[in-house]
Amino acid sequence: MKTTIAVTDTYNARLEDYLAWLRCFNPDLCFVTLSCREGNIQAMDDADGVLLTGGADVDPVLFHVEDPNGLARNVDHGRDLFELAVVQRALTRGLPLLAICRGLQVVNVALRGTLILDLPKAGFDDHSNQNAYGLAHSVTVRPRTLLSDLTNKMSLQVNTSHHQAIHKLGRGLIASALSRDGVIEAAEWEDRTGKPFFCLVQWHPECMADAPDSTASHALAEGFLRAAGEAHNPVHKGR
Repeated sequence: MKTTIAVTDTYNARLEDYLAWLRCFNPDLCFVTLSCREGNIQAMDDADGVLLTGGADVDPVLFHVEDPNGLARNVDHGRDLFELAVVQRALTRGLPLLAICRGLQVVNVALRGTLILDLPKAGFDDHSNQNAYGLAHSVTVRPRTLLSDLTNKMSLQVNTSHHQAIHKLGRGLIASALSRDGVIEAAEWEDRTGKPFFCLVQWHPECMADAPDSTASHALAEGFLRAAGEAHNPVHKGR
């Protein structure tokens, strides 16, 4: 059987960007789309890895922050609840997990972290570049992290398309990359011992202008798919 990746639905054409990106590194992959509309969370039980995709803001109610000025955009509470459950199921099953943009924020909230509702209003630079395909800024990579191991870089050039970001890190997480204005651009387990692949990034590796040649793109895909391939066996799935 082929390696199977469970991917959270974007509910638009952007979903194909994620699938095409991973197929660049393994054209024989199988995919399962996880959708709150289908309520098919059980479909991830036959997967070898989980990819959380980008999209709308997470409902501030879920991380206990008031939003009187309506800074959160296009909130979909149903999708949020579904994907929080996906995260918990992935962690329980010990599946390799890669989370992108909104996905990073969902995982952080699942681990009881909080989010900045709007970066410019909180005193940070504007990270909501509408040209998500272009490389917009650099991030500094923390040494001796999974991200450092994957990329073998001290800094990376990344794209940007977000107006929210991690505020308080979730339980057990550390920041593994920061932008020059101090925004957390990547996170992972502080203690990786005995844990499967787990990498959260705020940028969009699936749609970089030079993907799959960009280190910030191809290193993530290769590391994630390598971990998923290693997990692809009956013993893992039966745990």
